[in-house]
Amino acid sequence: MAAAQTRLDTIKAAPKLSDSLFLELLAALKGQEWNYPPDEKGQLEALRERLQEATSAIAVVRHSSINMLHAEPDSALRLLTSLNDEASKAESLDRRSKAARLAQANARREAQAAAALNVATEALLPYARTNFPQLVKQVSEYQDRIRKQSARLSPFSNFGDTSAIRQFLGKPVADAIDTVDTEIGAHQRRLETAQASLHALEKTQSTMTVLKQRLLGTAQDILHRSANPNHCPLCRTEFEEGQLLARMMADVEDGTSEQASLLQSAISSASEAMANARAMLAMLHPLRTLVGNSALTVTVALALEQLDQERTSFERNRRELDTIQAQAQQLQSDGLSSQDLSRKLLVAGRAELPSLQELQRIQSIYIETLEKYQSAEKTALQESDVVRQECDAMGERLSIEALGDTDKLAKSVKELISDAESALGARQILASILMISSETTAEEIVLNLATIQQLVAQVATAVAHEGANDKALNDETKNVESLVKKIEGGDTKITRASAAELVLDTLAKQSSGGELASQILTENAAEIARTFASIHMPNEFEIQVAQGKLVITRRDTGVEVQLDHMSTGQRAAYAVSLFLAMNGCLRSGPPVVLLDDPVAHIDDINMLSFLDHLRRLAINGSRQIFFATADTKLAGLFRHKFRFLGDEFKELRLSRTS
Repeated sequence: MAAAQTRLDTIKAAPKLSDSLFLELLAALKGQEWNYPPDEKGQLEALRERLQEATSAIAVVRHSSINMLHAEPDSALRLLTSLNDEASKAESLDRRSKAARLAQANARREAQAAAALNVATEALLPYARTNFPQLVKQVSEYQDRIRKQSARLSPFSNFGDTSAIRQFLGKPVADAIDTVDTEIGAHQRRLETAQASLHALEKTQSTMTVLKQRLLGTAQDILHRSANPNHCPLCRTEFEEGQLLARMMADVEDGTSEQASLLQSAISSASEAMANARAMLAMLHPLRTLVGNSALTVTVALALEQLDQERTSFERNRRELDTIQAQAQQLQSDGLSSQDLSRKLLVAGRAELPSLQELQRIQSIYIETLEKYQSAEKTALQESDVVRQECDAMGERLSIEALGDTDKLAKSVKELISDAESALGARQILASILMISSETTAEEIVLNLATIQQLVAQVATAVAHEGANDKALNDETKNVESLVKKIEGGDTKITRASAAELVLDTLAKQSSGGELASQILTENAAEIARTFASIHMPNEFEIQVAQGKLVITRRDTGVEVQLDHMSTGQRAAYAVSLFLAMNGCLRSGPPVVLLDDPVAHIDDINMLSFLDHLRRLAINGSRQIFFATADTKLAGLFRHKFRFLGDEFKELRLSRTS
């Protein structure tokens, strides 16, 4: 306590340096003619802000291209007005310069376009002089005409002697075809009839051959049996040796062979007539195709005459095509071609080639346009020179190095105005903070402000140091007060410890004879019995107090039961009953129940009863239950019983790590 009091006295005796430094600061502010100096050290932060504003303002004034420190408001306004007028002129010059450059660029572009079109038009003149497109068109037309005529004449490529159809010269083509078709039908029927007859004859001849064999056999048999084989039994005529049999067979063979020859001759005649008719039909059909819809009226003679005319026209067109192609080849050898013409038309921007007169007229228009835009480009160039001279003159007047760049001049004038406005605003801010005399320079103000800043920093440092001393004083005072309270608290604890020692001595004397344990058990006998009956089934035991002690008797016989006469599960249930009953009677202890595998030796029915008892405790809200088990089955039963609590039920799964 004496050391703490000594430190307090030392801190209180520390000198106040900030007071003398604050007086020096006020003297420096007065020397600078500060408008509103601070009245106390608590205004240092506001002074620091005003000092920063003054420092920034004098920096702007110093670096301005125009000296605004001692400028009067009227002269400054006149200067800004003059600069704004110059800025308007510079912007006008810039617009004129841009307009002149744009006009020059447009005129040059139009002149180049006109020159290009003039060149393209000049390239089309050889095609117009030779009428090349018409020549190409004629070649195409003659080729199409010859191709069509060739298609019409292709059926007549083998059309030679027409004597076969001379008989139809006076008939229409359609009638001649019908006549030939009729003849072909008749010849076809004749042919089919002869072929059928020949077939029947061949079939009959086959039958005759069989009969002849039989007849020969019969005749030979008769002749062999006859006494005279040369004697005819029918006509009674006598023949030479073997003549009778030969004569009989000759009559049959001669009859069938002659009839077959006649039928073969008829078939050949019909086939030849059909071939001739089809040959005529092959000549008449192309003629009908040639005359088209006029086949009913145009005679065969007129159709043949038309065929000759078509052939003559075909030959004439082919000669004309050869002549035109020769001319086209000559022009192509001179460098003219359809591809080149298409390309030049595309360059000239035309879909087709105009006439020579039209091309010459268009070319003269392009030449006039070219001269007009060349003149406009020259005028724009002169305007650019005039603007550049005026720009250099304005730059020299304002001390700006523009070098004919109107955009740079306009920006420089705007920057000059902005600089002047900034400097004027900074001068006004500075004048609101301190007085500016006509003899004071910007450098002097800068030095004075730097001195004031140093003094402000020194005063702030001294104030901060003194504040630290005050804080240390407060801390030491609190330490002394805390020590006093600790001493007083220690005395109170010593008194309470002495009283507790007396209570412990009394309890130790009582517990040495088992009196305290018996007293606690007898006082809680009813709660122990109720809890035991709740968690143990069947309810065969009764817990009572006899002669100041807790005894267990069988309900049916009333005989006292010792703990070693009970099963392991019954003793475990009894121990849990003691724990739960005594925990429930606590008043000043924590409202929790800590259980670590308490039902290791209890059967399943009593396990469920135990969990139901815990569930009632949770419903009543009297205890917070912490239940630990390694039995997954028991954990599942516990989760099932307590999941009704919702978010208030927490399950933590723990595992051992190797």
